[in-house]
Amino acid sequence: MSQYNPDPATNAVDAKKLWSGGLATAVVAALAAVVGLLVIRELLDVPVITPEMLFGRSQAANLAVFAAIAALVAAGLLHLLLVSTPRATSFFSWICTLATVAVACGPSCSTQPWPRRCAAPCSTSRRYSNRVAPVGCRTIGSDSPAYRPMSRKGKSPAIGDDAARSRQHDRYMTQYQDATTTVSNKNSEAQRTLPFSDTQDFSDAERGFIASLEPGVVKDASGNTVWDSDAFAFLEGECPPTVNPSLWRQSRLCAMQGLYEVTEGIYQVRGLDLSNMTIVEGDTGVIIIDPLISTETAAAGLGLYRANRGERPVTGVIYSHCHIDHFGGVKGVTTEEDVEAGRCPVVAPVGFVEHAVAENVYAGTAMARRSAYMYGAALPRGAQGPSAQASDPRTPPARRRSFPRPSTSITPDNPK
Repeated sequence: MSQYNPDPATNAVDAKKLWSGGLATAVVAALAAVVGLLVIRELLDVPVITPEMLFGRSQAANLAVFAAIAALVAAGLLHLLLVSTPRATSFFSWICTLATVAVACGPSCSTQPWPRRCAAPCSTSRRYSNRVAPVGCRTIGSDSPAYRPMSRKGKSPAIGDDAARSRQHDRYMTQYQDATTTVSNKNSEAQRTLPFSDTQDFSDAERGFIASLEPGVVKDASGNTVWDSDAFAFLEGECPPTVNPSLWRQSRLCAMQGLYEVTEGIYQVRGLDLSNMTIVEGDTGVIIIDPLISTETAAAGLGLYRANRGERPVTGVIYSHCHIDHFGGVKGVTTEEDVEAGRCPVVAPVGFVEHAVAENVYAGTAMARRSAYMYGAALPRGAQGPSAQASDPRTPPARRRSFPRPSTSITPDNPK
């Protein structure tokens, strides 16, 4: 190693030229970051992990700013080493290399399980999390990296900050607040200006009513409550200032439950799930159209029908489309043995399986996250809960769901 020579003539640094180069490098780094992001994200359709959103909501802008700052920090570090350290460029290379390795290996130092270490950064990409989260981001809750609620300043808790994330989860997902003055005034205006005296829709909804499930509670084999329509009895009260009166009215209509006659030979079970189950009577039995979302509610609906119309075997099932609330309860009305033996054919549109998998498996995590906000399932039932403010006040039952493959597909060549 050569001796350090403090002679200014040999250690002089042209600061102007160095920082001009640093600024040029910062510009190039920012542009390279933007171009690289666009190529990887838009052309290759690969999710990109980016730093926390500190500079607006643009992913590209944040990445460009961080790249430029890194280049300027590097220029400052090089300047410091040149004026104070022998073999400055060697030290600079080692520092940059080790810093890069440290950043790359940072997630492996977490105390979290490996799937969460790998999945946690995915939540920083809003574009990706709104599509399909990876396997490590499947659960929705205070301890889940897939759920990172934004604060009022647009910043989310740092990765691994479970305490902060838990506090925000409790606030936004399990507690409700009183209506603001603006919301209350808008709801009052709607109450005054809309024709709520017209109750024809209630008469239409009640037409054909035969009987309701009493009590309106469905339980599983272990005695756990799967569905509780009685929990929405509060909807019979006056609309509170927290809810738009039109949505309150719609919630009351959706909360009606029981067996209804649509026309001769066609019946519907309503209000025991998110969807309605239609029952068509035939000469040898009944055909079930859209057997709800869970086996427990489908079985309860079929039991309500049989209690009022008599025992009739299920001789066919029809899935109208691939939303799970239209096929998930099929094993509550038939068995896989009957389907395979041809005693109860299951009919669905062509491509049903492909689309059902695409929606409920590939996009299932994103849909579950949306559902957590949309239905407010973690909130207590009541006038201030989001379940009373949605156009449909009910929450999907989280119990047994089934999926016997269709035995017959409806195609242009096979319309019957």
